[in-house]
Amino acid sequence: MAIEVVLPMLGITVEKGKITRWLKKEGDPVQKGEPLFEVETEKVVTEVESPGTGILKKIIVPENLEVPVLTLVAVITQASEDLPLQYQEVSPLPAAGAVPATPTPQATSPSLPVSTARSSSIPRDLVILGAGPGGYVAAIRAAQLGIGVTLVEKGDLGGTCLNWGCIPTKSFLADVKLLRKIKSSEVFANKEALAIDWPKMAARKNRVVETLRNGVLGLLKSQKVKLVRGEAKFIEPHAVEVDCGGEKETLRA
Repeated sequence: MAIEVVLPMLGITVEKGKITRWLKKEGDPVQKGEPLFEVETEKVVTEVESPGTGILKKIIVPENLEVPVLTLVAVITQASEDLPLQYQEVSPLPAAGAVPATPTPQATSPSLPVSTARSSSIPRDLVILGAGPGGYVAAIRAAQLGIGVTLVEKGDLGGTCLNWGCIPTKSFLADVKLLRKIKSSEVFANKEALAIDWPKMAARKNRVVETLRNGVLGLLKSQKVKLVRGEAKFIEPHAVEVDCGGEKETLRA
């Protein structure tokens, strides 16, 4: 079974990334968790690990080309497996600085996310319940594949991680770390008088969370994901009912 390699979301507000170096070439064996390529996002270079074990069958995005996050960049197959037809039809993007050939009606535009969007086995419409780290990432990827996506969320975008868990905790820890660093330094005077202003610390956390929440909303809008505010429940195998504050709407996929 083929494994898709996509450009990962390395930050909630990160929209694009540039592959600076492929650490493997087509035909090389790869192990799950092994560094596969390096990507630059907002001046930071990160190694991206292989999502599976097999053969790097096809590289779609070359080095030094900037593409949107969650873009299909390569395909991994098992050693004895041929590249599935839908991936054979995806043309590799031209390298940065290359002169593109005259486009044909079937050609993939380099300015758009590369995908297997037109495979008839992929549904055209999708409803996702919950805009946490799993929900909004799935919505963005599905939209890039050409699927019409509706995302239902009754609360704040980003789920527990962004609003109450990981991000607020990291914000508080960063402030405490700064205080500890100053108090342990030998170059500052009157360190004993330093203390945390709790209301200001909470306010900074709120600004960080709001900025990242707006980043999620911007990513959803950029991919034309329809956002519905409300609480949803399944009423049929392919239909959900959304309670939008007293008004009910039925969504079918």
